[in-house]
Order: sequence, then C-alpha cells, then structure tokens
Amino acid sequence: MKRTIIFTVLLLCLSILLTAFGTQKEQNLVLRIGGMEDFKSSGSARTLVFDPLTRLDKDLKPIPYLVSWEADEQQKKFKLNVTKDVKFHDGTALNADIVRWNIETLGALYYCGYADYLEKVDVNDDLTLTVSFKQSYPLFPEELATIPVMPIDNMSEDYTIASFNGTGPYRLEEYVENQTTKLKRNENYWNKEKKPKITEVDWVPIADGAARVMAVTNDQVDVVGLTDGYNAFSFNLLRDLEKNDSVSMIVEPAEQFTSANSLGLNWQKGVLEDVNLRAVICYGINREPLVKNILFGIPQVVEQYIGGAYWDAPEHFVEGIGYDLEKSNEFLEKGGYKRVNGKITKDGKPIKLDFVVRAEDEQNEVGQYIKAELEKLGFECNLIILEPTQAFERQKKLEYDVTISWPWYEPVAASLPSMGLSKEYQGMGLGGLVDEKMLDYADEFYKAKNRDEAKVALQKIWETQYDNYLAAPLYATTRVIIHNKKYDGYFLDGSFYQVDLSEIHLAK
Repeated sequence: MKRTIIFTVLLLCLSILLTAFGTQKEQNLVLRIGGMEDFKSSGSARTLVFDPLTRLDKDLKPIPYLVSWEADEQQKKFKLNVTKDVKFHDGTALNADIVRWNIETLGALYYCGYADYLEKVDVNDDLTLTVSFKQSYPLFPEELATIPVMPIDNMSEDYTIASFNGTGPYRLEEYVENQTTKLKRNENYWNKEKKPKITEVDWVPIADGAARVMAVTNDQVDVVGLTDGYNAFSFNLLRDLEKNDSVSMIVEPAEQFTSANSLGLNWQKGVLEDVNLRAVICYGINREPLVKNILFGIPQVVEQYIGGAYWDAPEHFVEGIGYDLEKSNEFLEKGGYKRVNGKITKDGKPIKLDFVVRAEDEQNEVGQYIKAELEKLGFECNLIILEPTQAFERQKKLEYDVTISWPWYEPVAASLPSMGLSKEYQGMGLGGLVDEKMLDYADEFYKAKNRDEAKVALQKIWETQYDNYLAAPLYATTRVIIHNKKYDGYFLDGSFYQVDLSEIHLAK
C-alpha cells in the first residue's frame, strides 16, 4: 500500500514537473516593436511576412532560400529550383509559376537591374524554371534577395499589396492603420533553422524619433531602430541613452554603413548645373565640427557614399570627396566666380541657394550647420524646412538647389537602376544619370562573369559619379538599435531592409 502511495506521489510530481517544463518551453513571447512607419507602409516590416527568393550572407554574397540556382557557363540562363514544401499562410503551395510571376513583375518594381535584361522565364515543372537573359547576368541571384515572394497578382504598380499572405515566419493577424499591428508566429514555417522563438509581434508606429526613444525607455515597446534602414534618432538622444542603464544600444560598425548622409546637389536645374560650383560645395563643407559638435561624435565622418567593407564600394576605385578648402577655391576660380565682400558672385550677381530639409530633429540640426558653412563659403542660403511629404513633393519637382539625401546604398546591383541610371528624384535622392555612358557601364557591370570583370565597370561608374560631384558625403548612416533588457539576440541584417528575429531570446 505504501509503495502504491509513494509511486502515485512520484507520478504526480513528475507530471507537475513535465507540465511546468512544457509551459516554459511553449511560453508565449511577445516582442513589441516601435516602427517609424505604419506596418503596411514599411518595407522592412514586410520581410516578417514575406520571404525573399534568396538571402545575402554577411559578405553580401547570395545564398539559396526559397530558390537555389544553377547557371550555365555564360551565366545567361539560370535554372531555379524551388524549395520543397513551402506554403503560404493560407496553405497554398509555393511553385514555379508563382516564382515566375514574382521575377517578371516585382523585379522592376523593386529596382532590380535584371528587369532590363530579362528575355524570358520558362516554367519547366512544378518546382523548376529557367530564367534567360539577353546577355550574361551573374548578379541575378544577388538581386533576388530584394524580391518579397507573394501570390500572383498580389501587388499593383503603385506598390499596393492586396493581401499580406506570405511564406514568412509571421502571419498578419490584426491591423489597424496607423495604430497597431499584431503578428503571430507561423507555426508551419518551412525553415526550421530560422523559426523564431518570439511567438507574437506587436508593431506600434511611432513616427517621431524622440517619442520612440521615450516609448522604449518607459517600457511601452521593447525595441526601436531594428526595422530602420538608417539612423532615425536625434544624436543628442543617443548621447543621453549611452548613460541610461535601463536600455542597451547596438551601433552598426562604422565601416559597414550602407549609405552616407550626403548633401544632394541639383545638377539638373538651376545654378548648380555648373559642375565647378558643385565641386566648390563638395570640398568647402567642413564635416568634422558637424559630427563633433552637432552629432556628439557618434557617426563617422566619411568621404564615400558606401562603406569600404563592401567589395563594390567606391573607396576601392576612386578618391573620396572630403573637406579641402584649397580645392574648393580652385574650382571657384575655374568656374569664373569671384568673391566680392565675402559673397560668391558671377557677372556681378550673388549666387543664391535654396536648401530644402525635412522638419526632423537631425535634418533640422544638420541643416542649420550646413547653411552656416555655405554662407561662410560666400553663398546666400535660404534654408527651407518642410514636413516630410511637402519636402518630398518639392524635391520631386527639382525645386531646390541643395538637400540632404542618400545617393547610393548597398548592394550596388540593386541601387544602380534608381541611383545611377535615372534622372528622377527617388526617396533616396536625385538619380545620377549625368552622362548617358552610365547606361553602357551598367551593361558592362551586369554582364560581368565574375567580380574582377565587374570591377572594371565599377571603376567607370564611380569615376563618372565622383567626377561630376553630384553629392557631398557627410557622415555614415550608421543604423542604431535601442532595446530594453527583456530580450537579447538583436542584430542588423546585411540586407538593407531585411528584419531577422530568429536569434532573439529572453535575456538571462
């Protein structure tokens, strides 16, 4: 009888322990993200729901994901193998025909260079397809990392997504525009190695940088900055946060900045059509005091548009554009300009600049400094501070001389169509098709069979951009994550917009 009682008690204790262990194992972990934008407006937010066709490793080399590939010797034809047993959230299986539609349709919408060289896409069977190009195009797998795979006919040309039905690690469960979004983990996620421990995500849009910092320090959200493609916080806030023990700050390594905050110059219209005057500005702005006194020494002063950690960065091909007052004055004289009573003039008339910036903390502060620098050089400068939407509308119409922009970003294969082969003002800045030869250089770059061949074209691309002084690099974008002590494992993906939560776990 005693043995029976003891055995029963042991079974009961074991049952309680197993239940407790099971509860802990299946614990519901909710991550509250403070985002700059509404969930459906955020390019990075989409990557929680939609998987890319390929991924980029830490060296920005493509690795298989939803597809793997085999290329012919000329790299004009690619056989794509669709990963087996991948399903959309509604249960629809991913197949070759869906991949075909994504490649044909979304390539152009996401500024992929391959869209201009695509010849045809043939579906071989349910899980294989062949992509043919008009010329060699070895960068194709790399660009597929920018394609968020979705069902056929799910996106229009104005980027409106019909349904957030993806193959990704999270499902969209609840959405209230400009208020909150709730995601739940996709329990049937195909990639077991990347299946996150976080079971729910609450996305809270907080446009103002100071308000987002306050939200994380007051424990209203767990993390901010994780989903931003650049630093969106005022640097005085970051300085104060370094002393705050309640939060941790992750700063992107200085050499790995994907784009530089730059002074974008309107080379198409107005007084800055003169390359000499653009060079006067590029060499005449002293960046060191800007970073030291206005930005508290947090970002790095740079002379290039992209960090030198990347193989295709301009640092490996051309001399940078930095502060050099002697060069600035040489270009002033070369362009036939004179200083009269400290004012830059031509034909007796002073040179006036309209400087458009967004009404945000960092741009406002940087704008005031740059205005003073331009006036010190001898320009008359009208600083125009506008709400972001108003500023963008004015920039699109090219109704400015100077603005703050991000002229290039990594990888070059993805940014070249919009930033090097366009004359339009994009979200990052004014396109740099200052010379039609850029089109030929792009052909040469895209058809190169290896990186050594591609570097020959990159030399020409970067020389064209830098010799025309289309923008003055100021300081690195340096992405910053701020989080409370609840979770660890945050990191910045090498891909510009990709957000990866697979390594986040409860802090010990």
